[in-house]
Amino acid sequence: MKDNDQKKALGESEIQARLDALNGSVGNRLVITIVLIVILVGFGVSAAIIHNNGDEFPIAWVVSFLVTFAVTIVFFLLTSRANKKVKAFVSENITRGLLGEVFEVAEYKHDAHIGADLIRGSGLTGEWDKCSGSDLVRGKYKGRHIMFSNIKLEREETSKNSDGDTTTNYVTVFKGPWIFIEHNRRLDAMLRLREKPPVFSAVMKSDIETENTAFNGRFQILTTDGHTAFLVLTPHFMEFITSADEKARGLTNMCFDGKQTCIAIHNNSDAFKASTGELDTLRAKQRNDIRYITDILDEIMQNDYLFGGENTSAELSDFAFVTSASNGYSQIEGELNDEKKAGIFRGLNPFGLFLLAVYIISSVYALAMLPYGIVLSTDVYDPSALSVSTPVYIIVMTIFFLVFSAPLLLLRLRGLKTGFLGKFLILRTATPGIVGTIILLLIHWTFIVLNING
Repeated sequence: MKDNDQKKALGESEIQARLDALNGSVGNRLVITIVLIVILVGFGVSAAIIHNNGDEFPIAWVVSFLVTFAVTIVFFLLTSRANKKVKAFVSENITRGLLGEVFEVAEYKHDAHIGADLIRGSGLTGEWDKCSGSDLVRGKYKGRHIMFSNIKLEREETSKNSDGDTTTNYVTVFKGPWIFIEHNRRLDAMLRLREKPPVFSAVMKSDIETENTAFNGRFQILTTDGHTAFLVLTPHFMEFITSADEKARGLTNMCFDGKQTCIAIHNNSDAFKASTGELDTLRAKQRNDIRYITDILDEIMQNDYLFGGENTSAELSDFAFVTSASNGYSQIEGELNDEKKAGIFRGLNPFGLFLLAVYIISSVYALAMLPYGIVLSTDVYDPSALSVSTPVYIIVMTIFFLVFSAPLLLLRLRGLKTGFLGKFLILRTATPGIVGTIILLLIHWTFIVLNING
């Protein structure tokens, strides 16, 4: 509580001074990181020249490369940590106050977002495997309970090249604000509106058609009860929805169900970014982000059937954004995916860090015990076996190790409220990296042991 009081008591000049200092720290660390990466590229070029000339790698070169590589990783993590500090400072000292000017804020967390179960249950997007986001807000707007946050949804895709090698990457299927607002009328059936992208408009068939031909061409209408749809989609409300969609400047999807309305806008942007510059400019940008949300809410709230009459709902502590049981997520309140503040290494997977330490120790051991080169064969006595200088071998192995171990190092299971099945699915996405890292370490140690014994 004392920390919050001190933050609120900060004057304009002090906020600006601290923000400048934090941004300066980010900038300095970023510059150093870029310089270190350029130096590593230089090491790679020099390694190729030394190898082509048939010369031995000086021990000073090897030590310098390893030190530079380690320092680069440290500064990369420090830069990421500094960026998080800027975001936290701006959120607590600027964003929170601006939100309070418009909303009755009951809860604001810059490092949390609406739960994945609630998002999936609304059925407004295609298939996705990974959910992330930021800036969760819960409170009231004009007497109505609301909840919104930035959301990014990604789908895992695998592909094979001509050699049969499998590559896995993530494709963004949604990025933008996700908003929930309560309404008075309890609907008997879910009604979903999904804006049709130009390319797929012909294949997105609706369950019903309205008398507004332009609206039918713009939105896919999905419902199991045509009567409920026509009660909600009055001619005037379809005009309001069209107006809200134009203000959204993106693909607008909506879900009306139970006693809540959900609005998901795919505009490929995040609100409340912690940008650099003067405080007035930063506040103006964030006020625009708030106005973006309220303009859309104001259009939607003009529906008299849903929002007419006096709001008689329960207090916010009892309001869980309840939906019909038919959707499979009845009475689910968005779980908060909090990112705990941690040191530069605590945010990484402990098992991944252990394997990284094993690899670094083994690499240093190989450089010390095998200074003249490594035979890349299980038979070190074979004269035709391929051999390579130890530093070149270490550089190549390091590149492969980082590629395979990245999913493992970033994998976090602790604290997730996804249950056993959810954790299993998360673990499955990192399985290729885990298996690849372990196999690579086994091959690495096999080469070292055979060469030393040989």
